[in-house]
Amino acid sequence: MASKHSFARPKELSEFVRHAEDAELVPAHIKLQLFHALMDEILLAESRNPGSKFMRDENGPRYDWPSENEYLDLTAVGKAWREAMLSVPPNLVGHVTFDQTLPQTLHIDGREASLHWDTTLAGAGVAVLTMDVSSLVIGMATVLRMRSGGGVTFDAVYDDADRPGDRHVQRLDEILRKLSE
Repeated sequence: MASKHSFARPKELSEFVRHAEDAELVPAHIKLQLFHALMDEILLAESRNPGSKFMRDENGPRYDWPSENEYLDLTAVGKAWREAMLSVPPNLVGHVTFDQTLPQTLHIDGREASLHWDTTLAGAGVAVLTMDVSSLVIGMATVLRMRSGGGVTFDAVYDDADRPGDRHVQRLDEILRKLSE
């Protein structure tokens, strides 16, 4: 039976790989808590995007509508997770769960701020864009699937209290299911 491991930060995954190389390689079920990496102050600072403080509509940002909402740039988070995943031998992972639960609070500019999905943001706050999250998860799953030669499966979990829109959940679940076949 595969062992289960949960990682809140990319460094934890890299450390696990170092120790696993000394042990017998049995495909593991790993859970990546993608957004808990934002608890790292440096990674959060790299993800800040004050220039994104504009209202959005179905066509994207409306630069004529200033807002107090800030949308994080997930490039640094994605890079950190991808680098950690590249250190994982393909035969070490049998299943990956992408945990998209958002941390309750982040420390931004000396104050606590709550993190939301762009689909659930009400009032001033900090949010992640569902489109960026989908790109991050699909990219990571595709690379791992290719490296493993097809021997890995995927799923995604969310916090029921604060989750992205149903369309995002259904679309991502369908893509991860197809990548798992």
